[in-house]
Parts: sequence; structure tokens; C-alpha cells
Amino acid sequence: MQYDLAVVGSGMGGSLIAALQATQKRVILFEKEPNLGGCASTFKRGKYHYNAGATTFAGYEDGMPLKQLLDQIDAHPTLWESTPAIRVIQGKKVINRFRDFDTFMAQIQEAYPYQKNYDFWQLIRHLDQLFWQQPNPTYLKYGLKNKLETFRGLWHMQKVFGKYLYQNAYKVIRDYFPGISEDYLDFIDAQLLITLQAKSNEVSFLSAAIGLAYPFHKLYYPVGGMGAVFDEVTKNITEKHTSEQVLKISQMENKSFKLITDKGRYESQKVILNSTVFDSAKLFEDKKIFNFYHKFKLAGKGAFVLYLKIKSEKIFLHHYQIILERIIPNTLSKSFFVSFSDLNDLHLSKDGYGVTISTHTDINNWIGLEKTIYREKKKRVETFLKRAFLEAFSELQEKDILQSFSATPHTFTRYVLRSNAGGIAITPMNFFGYPSTDTVQSNLYNIGDTIFPGQGWPGVAMGVNILQRRLNGEC
Repeated sequence: MQYDLAVVGSGMGGSLIAALQATQKRVILFEKEPNLGGCASTFKRGKYHYNAGATTFAGYEDGMPLKQLLDQIDAHPTLWESTPAIRVIQGKKVINRFRDFDTFMAQIQEAYPYQKNYDFWQLIRHLDQLFWQQPNPTYLKYGLKNKLETFRGLWHMQKVFGKYLYQNAYKVIRDYFPGISEDYLDFIDAQLLITLQAKSNEVSFLSAAIGLAYPFHKLYYPVGGMGAVFDEVTKNITEKHTSEQVLKISQMENKSFKLITDKGRYESQKVILNSTVFDSAKLFEDKKIFNFYHKFKLAGKGAFVLYLKIKSEKIFLHHYQIILERIIPNTLSKSFFVSFSDLNDLHLSKDGYGVTISTHTDINNWIGLEKTIYREKKKRVETFLKRAFLEAFSELQEKDILQSFSATPHTFTRYVLRSNAGGIAITPMNFFGYPSTDTVQSNLYNIGDTIFPGQGWPGVAMGVNILQRRLNGEC
């Protein structure tokens, strides 16, 4: 059987574009693991369920690309709004990221009493609102028409956002807050690491504004785990091949693609890769395609995730961020993100809370290590995070922990074939070298969070929107 479209990988981008195209074409979706969602999946360990990585669901609002795409496929996930979106604990400071601007500002001014706080955060919110009001962006790099459309879009963005499109975020922050305290900068950078996988000195101010404004939007808790969202998104896809890994892809004389998996052979007119661009070269023997993917260098940031099952009747918020005074051992961050399952979620909270604790680490710290050294490093981070978690939540004790295990970039490579967390931070220096949804090969496309424009459900949905219009001949 020949398919119109084969999608390799069922992460956010792959599941969305497969569902959209399945309304009009013969689509097959491949996923190596039993669970849909990739690093945003929900999995079972023993008798308990956990979210693998991503735990927040954002962008599900009128006028936002994600809501528009889900409406097109008649997908309506069960969601509970998180209020506040995140509680940040930094020593004795507690800052609740409320969606209401004035309520949030009262919290910020109490924690960090700076004269220009209101102006700074008002600018953050304004740039974010302006960004999501822009017409459909285009970022396609191959073919004269696509290049012209991309340049036209960039010129439009330049007119709308001016210097903030290029200016380094750290510089703008220092201009607003000369002599900014280390703890305030740590707060800002910790927020950016959640959304952009980067700190203020690594991104433009526009990118930083979108990342910092994340909690000004509705932030949701997906009931039943993030996996339930993927089940809803892909409910109308007839052919979902889970536990089947694509090993090789080649183009045949008739220009269709042959896909070889660990279970069979398939033919498709078009292919979309939801694998990361850093790890896609190995799928191809064709030198042109292999070299195209091989040039993209692996992003250095990965995730260290600690999973806990906790027996407690205490009530917790969905999301916390804990900011420490020093960098966590064997990581790149002073902070870690904590997600509690909702006590009323009968799937994730059966027999107790499912807790996901994550922080950023250097991928290179975990590659090629001798087993004993690897286990010692892993145990050190796990022990540190568990202790810091119990110190932050003093109402809990170690005896309340029913299950505990962790994952490094090496672990994620084994299960979801990626060691990195998110893509590369977009800067003026790398904009034109950044990967796009199209490739050097006709009918071969990319999607996901390593593809422009970026991170999380809102960013990936923008990329899906670009690719959907491209596949439908609209750009």
C-alpha cells in the first residue's frame, strides 16, 4: 500500500500534522515507543504513571495557533487551568505567576522592588501580545518563492518589533535595571530556561519577552497525563504504528519514499520527520540528504528528570520552580521545575501524587561514560534533587516517597531517540542557518521543537501551521 504521507515520530509536531493531514489524505504515523508523544508522553513504571517530560499545556486560547489547529481536527482534550500558573520559590521569596497582570506585579514588586518593574513587564506583555497578533508567519528556506516570502515576513517583523527583534535580552534587562541583583537575574533566567531552554544572554529580547510572558496565558493541567492529549489529537488517524522504529528512508525512482522499519517496509509520496534535526542524518544513505542533516550541531542542553510517587493528602499546586543559590551538581542550572499530578486525577494520582522534577544539564556530561562513573554521577544528582525537593516542601518526608528513579540525556536517547531539551535558541547570528520545515529534498519535511520557531505547544503549533499551509499549497 502506498501512503500519501508518512510521519516519523509522534511528538507534538508529528501528531498535530498527521492528524491535520489525515482529514484529507492517507497518512501513517510511526512511533518507536508504545506511548505517543515522544518526550512529552505519559509512561508507566511498575504500577504508577508519569509524564515523561513536558507537563504544561499552553496556547489553548482563541486566536492562538494551537487552538485553531485543534479545532480543525475536532480535538478537545480534558484540561484544568493551573492557577497560579507557577509558584516560584527562591529562598524566602515566593512569587506566584498569576495570569492577571496587576496581581503578578504586586508579587514582583514585593520580591524585587525596582522602580522600572512595571514598565519592564508591561513591555514584556505588550511584545508577546503583539507577536501572537501577527499574520501567519512563513519560514521556508528552499526555492526562490519561499525565500522571498520568508524575507518579506522578516521585513514585516523588523517594522513591527524594531530593535527588540535583534537586541540581546541581557542588554535590555541591564538597561532597565542597572546593577540588577543576582537573585532577580536568576529569577528571570530560570523562567527563560523553562520556556526557551536558554538564558537572557543567549536570546533576543523579543524571544525573551515571549518566554517570560508564557504564564500570562492560560496554563493548563492535562487530565490523565500529557499522553491523554496525544490520544485525543490522534483519535482519527487510522494507522498509528506504535512500538515500530523507522530505520532507513530512501527515495525511489518514482520519487516516492521507501521506509524500512524494524517490522516492515512502506512506501509514501511524502515524509515528515518529527525526529530532531540533530539526529536525522542516520536515517539516510543519500549523501545530499545525509549532509543536509549532518550540518546541524546538537544543542548542548539536555534534561535531568527525577520521578517520584508520593503518598500524601496535602494539597499542592500543579507547578513550582525552586531557585537555589548555587548550581545543582552535574547540571547547568540553579533551578529545578516541579510538577505535581492533580489529586483528583484518577489516572496519574492513583495511590498518590506523580511528581516530575526536571533541570537542565550538559549533554556531554553523560555521553561515553564508564558505567560505574555514570551511575555515580546520576545518583549524586538524584540525591541532591530529592533532598532539595524535601527541603522546599517541608510538609513531606522521605517516608512518603513510594517510588523514585531518574533519567539523564542518555536515558532519553535510549527511549525517545533524543538527548537534547528543545532546539537551539534563535539569535540574529544564527537565524539564516536555523532549520526550517522544508529541506533540500522535495517532499521531505521537518516538524517539532528543533525546527523554527521553537519551544512548547505554542511554538510547535506555529511550525505546524507553516507546514500545513505548505502541504496545502498555500505558501
